[in-house]
Order: sequence, then structure tokens, then C-alpha cells
Amino acid sequence: MEEQNQLSGFTLRTKEEQKDIYFKEHKHTYFEILLIMKGKRFVKINGEEFLAKDGDIIIFFPGEVHEEKTLSKTISYLVLNFGDYNLQQLHVDFPKLPPAFHVFNIGADSGIFEVLNKIIREDRGNLEDAAALKGAYFIEFVVLLKRAFREALKGLKTNSPGRERITSAITLMKKSFDKDMNLSELAGQSFLSASYFSQVFKEKTGKSPKQYLIKEKIEKAKELLSKTDKSIKQIADELGYETESYFFRQFKQKTRLTPMDFRERKKV
Repeated sequence: MEEQNQLSGFTLRTKEEQKDIYFKEHKHTYFEILLIMKGKRFVKINGEEFLAKDGDIIIFFPGEVHEEKTLSKTISYLVLNFGDYNLQQLHVDFPKLPPAFHVFNIGADSGIFEVLNKIIREDRGNLEDAAALKGAYFIEFVVLLKRAFREALKGLKTNSPGRERITSAITLMKKSFDKDMNLSELAGQSFLSASYFSQVFKEKTGKSPKQYLIKEKIEKAKELLSKTDKSIKQIADELGYETESYFFRQFKQKTRLTPMDFRERKKV
């Protein structure tokens, strides 16, 4: 496992990468923050899986083991690195956050993107007193990030944390049978870690996301078999099954009938 050393000053840069760029498991002794401008990125932090997309911010705390992979054709993002020394020097503290919020959407009105661009402009301008302005902008960034944290954490301070997001995820699942969304993608759409998403999902539905998705697919298949003349292959394709035979096996396993037998019984 790679370990990167403490920074003496904070750095901010823009990056662009192609699909399948992979950063193997590593950690460092400083903070690293990524702001995704365009694209999708898979990250795994201390064993928790996340999917980050346009407008999402990713927080890597010092000492956290993580790996990353670009999922979209291309990705562009800002990356900010800073250490405890920088925070102490500027007399600011960085907030702690629950594991579920290592990745979350900062919102279009947060002002975070704008203040980071101010830092980049000062870096490129090489003007007198640029360091002082960069320090002021960095303090502004931390304050804005704290506000974004507080907004994001409101969902965790209710009696049923994350449940509204699960409802949205269920709606998305039902609309996206043909896209075969995996757990990381569903959790990412809900701005939750994969493990926390699974936990809250099961609390709400009594089933794991995979079990629930299968149940919904079978119910939709029953509806299509009963109310349409679509072929078995057409139904399998519509529900996101890779092959007709896999759909056939799963349908029979759950209903004890083949799709054809089910359709015939409904005609009687």
C-alpha cells in the first residue's frame, strides 16, 4: 500500500482523465478533496463503496485507505490537498463527518466551486500578495464546506435517517429495470455509502436491494405476460436480463411456473 507524505502548503489543481484510470489502494497523511465537474468516479474508502458524479465532492481524510477508478469516458475535476499544518496556520478547523457522507452533492448555490476557481486564478496570476488572498479564499472554502456538511447531514438527524432517499432509489429502480444498476450506483444516487444504503434499505423494505429488485422485476414480468403479447425475449430485454434463459430460470424459481405456463394460466 502506498503512503504519501504530509504537504507543507495546500495545493489546488484541475485534472482530466480517461475511462478506466485506476488508483490502487493507498493512503496519505493529508486531506484530499475532489470536486467532480463532469464524469463519474468509483471510490472505495475504508471498505465503503461510493459513486461520485457531476457536482459531487469526495472527502479523503488523513490515514484513510482508499482506491479510485474513473467510470465515465472522460472525467474532469478539481483536487485540493492540504494538511493539519495549513489549518493551524490559518486558525480554521475541518469538520468531522459520518462515513455515509464521504461523498455528497454540494449543490449549485454552495459557492464552493466559485471560491476554488478564485484560488486557481491567484495561482496562475503570480501577483503580489497572492498567498494572502489564497489563504483568505481557503478559509472561505472551509466555511462554505461546513455549511454544505450541515445541509447534507440534516437527512441523518431525523428519526429515520436516509429513508426519503431510499424511496427515491426505489422509484429509480422501477424506472430503470433495463439499465441493471448495481449497488454502488444506487447508493451513489442516494448520496450514501453502499453499506449504509443497504442497511437503511432493508430497514425500510425488509429486503436487500438485490432481493427487492428481483421481486419487482418478477412482478413487472407477470404484468407484461398477463396484459401484453410481447415475446419472452422482449420481456427479458425490457427487464434488463442478459439472456432469455436467465430470465426463464429466475421466473420459475420465484413463481414455480415457467413464463409460458404463467401466461397460459392467465388466459384460462
